[in-house]
Amino acid sequence: MRRTCFVCYGAGGKKDSLTYHEISRKTEGDEFFVFLSWAKPEDEVPLRDLYRRVVSSSRLGHPARFFRELAEYTGTVAKDNLDDSWLEKSCILMVWRKGEEAYLFRNKRVEPVHFDSTTGREGTIRSLEDTVEIVLQRDVIQADLFNKKYGDLFTLNQFRMSAGGHTLLFAPTRDFVRRNREALLDSVLFPSFDVPASGELDLDTDRPLGAMHWGRAKGSSDLPERKKRGVEIMKSSVPMAAGAVALVLAILIIFKPFGNDGNQAGSGEDVLLAPAGNTDTGDIETGAERGGVEELTADSEAGEPPSPVAGENMPSAVKVVITEGWKKKFDAAVTSSPVVCGGNVTFGCRDGNLYCFSLDGNINWKYEAATGVGATPACSGKHVVGADYEGNVFCLETAEGKRIWNYRSGAKIVSSPVIRNKTVIVSTMDGRIISLDFKSGERNWSQKIGDQIWATPSVGKDYIVAATTDGSLIRMTLDGRIVWRVAPGGSLHSSPLCLEKEDLVVVGTGDRYLIGYSLSRGMLMWRYGAGSEVRSAPVTSGGRIVAGTEDGILIAVDNNGQLLWKKDLGGAIRSKPLILDEMIAVTAYNSKLFILALSDGSVAAEYRADAPIYSSPAYHNGRVFFGSNGGFLHAPVISTTGG
Repeated sequence: MRRTCFVCYGAGGKKDSLTYHEISRKTEGDEFFVFLSWAKPEDEVPLRDLYRRVVSSSRLGHPARFFRELAEYTGTVAKDNLDDSWLEKSCILMVWRKGEEAYLFRNKRVEPVHFDSTTGREGTIRSLEDTVEIVLQRDVIQADLFNKKYGDLFTLNQFRMSAGGHTLLFAPTRDFVRRNREALLDSVLFPSFDVPASGELDLDTDRPLGAMHWGRAKGSSDLPERKKRGVEIMKSSVPMAAGAVALVLAILIIFKPFGNDGNQAGSGEDVLLAPAGNTDTGDIETGAERGGVEELTADSEAGEPPSPVAGENMPSAVKVVITEGWKKKFDAAVTSSPVVCGGNVTFGCRDGNLYCFSLDGNINWKYEAATGVGATPACSGKHVVGADYEGNVFCLETAEGKRIWNYRSGAKIVSSPVIRNKTVIVSTMDGRIISLDFKSGERNWSQKIGDQIWATPSVGKDYIVAATTDGSLIRMTLDGRIVWRVAPGGSLHSSPLCLEKEDLVVVGTGDRYLIGYSLSRGMLMWRYGAGSEVRSAPVTSGGRIVAGTEDGILIAVDNNGQLLWKKDLGGAIRSKPLILDEMIAVTAYNSKLFILALSDGSVAAEYRADAPIYSSPAYHNGRVFFGSNGGFLHAPVISTTGG
């Protein structure tokens, strides 16, 4: 054995923890990792006993003994207690690595989520290369130990550690992953996250989670170096694999329950952290928080955050060339999409600031928010509205960044504010739509419509259309009354596209469809099978509706949902495409910006950034602006010939 690690955690965090690891003097050999966590206080004793037994057995040498010890000892404890329910409710997992081959042994309650940071694709453990499930049989030793069959409680998978950057997250349940998906992506699966020198990740959850990270380059080339990796991380208290494979523990992640009352709910489920949400029209909260009183002028025709094109179109071209312009480095990822407003480019950063730069790359001002800013700002006239992860919504002067008012929503905000008819519409990660007065920041009303809201709502002259992560697409009036509610299927992260003349609203779904509904009545009009989850916000031009998929396919359908063309861009597309007259600009998770022909999807040019990209592109006067997960704002130059 080259390396072993054992961690036992309870709901109390560090005070309930037991950690042990040993590193052999051998330079080669297998690696072994165990993570145990109890869900209920009464399960602490058997889990701690299991921990001590496994630690003792580590001195026996071969990893195969650990599997045997687990099978025998958990069975013995279950027999003595006449109850094996703790085996189902607790988190029990073991990872055994033999070169590029790995074995994952876990109780079926543990949900493994695989994330490929090279492509941005996410899936279950079955998405890993050469994954097979090894059937667990009852043998003579196990026969009398369990009230249930061994295979009913545990699963054993074998998989290959393929080239690229990867993360396996071990969560308590599938429902836990669904409810807390955004925070997990943000803090565990997000490819540019940093591991502190302490080896612990202070995330926003009250459930202990395990995670395994590895990076293996193709051939002899190394993966791109990331901050705080390598020697600095090897000094942490959590053991890592030497060489190309690293085992990291994401320890004790503390989620604050969503919602104002802080209560947990879940029909007998131990780890549900959020109220189920309102499935009817619900009650509308009213009230106000006083802000500034300076007179503002709002654009009454503003819908979604204003188009980053700022009224410009890129000319038709025979040839498109993208060359390096300017770029700026920041201390954290730039996942907010920039907007061009008042002759400047404004965007948020996860370092906790909203920035305003001139179009030639000089900083005008920065506004320090309470925490990271991932939401795209909304701009109207001389003012810009932003939101941060702590739930603050703030209105600033675009000239100097002076704050006019601030509203505290009480919940994290990741979607973009929308300015319409002298109101600001914001949506929160505890499932509320909130209407604010644009002049003062006072609250007009607040409506709970679902579990969480990731997508930016579409706001028209007399409607709000919003999508929730628990799978609802909802049309509301501008005073918060629900008109209709439908369930397109799967979790919704795609911002809806509303076409008023066509009486159509289009949204991408978690169960791999692009779906069109009647905007007026909520009736299903058509459904196109996209092949994978659609998180990209659809856009439209010239009778074409364009959106991207998690498999990296950019698709174009007509207003009846009929496929016009599709193009594989090689990396998950989570950004909103940008229509530039007869061309499309789109960013992808493979670190690339693409310029394509709207007519047939042919790639006219591409540009490689420093890291994967969440941020949607903006365009002004020959420059495309977008942020990267590596902490850059890029501003490459586009030139064209022909036309």
